[in-house]
Amino acid sequence: FATSFSSTPVVIASVQTFRDDDPVNARAWDITTSGMKVALQEEELLAKTTSHPDERIGYIAFEQGAVNDTTNNWVMETGLVTNVTHDDKSFTFATAFSAKPALLASFNTMNGGDTANLRAKTVTSTGATLFLDEETSCDTETNHVAESFGYVALQGSGDINVALALAEKPTGLLQDIEEQVRLGLSFYRYDYAS
Repeated sequence: FATSFSSTPVVIASVQTFRDDDPVNARAWDITTSGMKVALQEEELLAKTTSHPDERIGYIAFEQGAVNDTTNNWVMETGLVTNVTHDDKSFTFATAFSAKPALLASFNTMNGGDTANLRAKTVTSTGATLFLDEETSCDTETNHVAESFGYVALQGSGDINVALALAEKPTGLLQDIEEQVRLGLSFYRYDYAS
């Protein structure tokens, strides 16, 4: 990490590029206060027969805990859920959310070699139920050893500003046109049930 953490952070990682049609996800593990290991994990059958080209993995590392910003009206909790397998794993938020928060989660261990994804069965204002969903390209067995997941639960109606620190100047379309346009990003909560 560019800066060391005072305790082991929660990491949310995601593949940021598309250099191959084969499905792939990001795995982060051996997370410490100063860094981590990260790799691509491809569908099992494809991983046995082909190699995946390099992709860029983006990540955000958070101190574990909660923030309640009453001035801007938003609440965020970050934490680690351990012993998650193919069976349902329910956990309770330590923070009191007034409604269902947005929930982001990502592998923070690499205990099992089989390709899997984290699935949320339910998310409520008090907690969530997650499980590991193994893919079946090589076999029909879907049991998975216990893994840990980092999560970020976020609720708010005010402005949330996120500052990113980069090791190098980014390149790409947005940087190429930075002098011609002004860019912004906004998130709005929408109730699909209404």
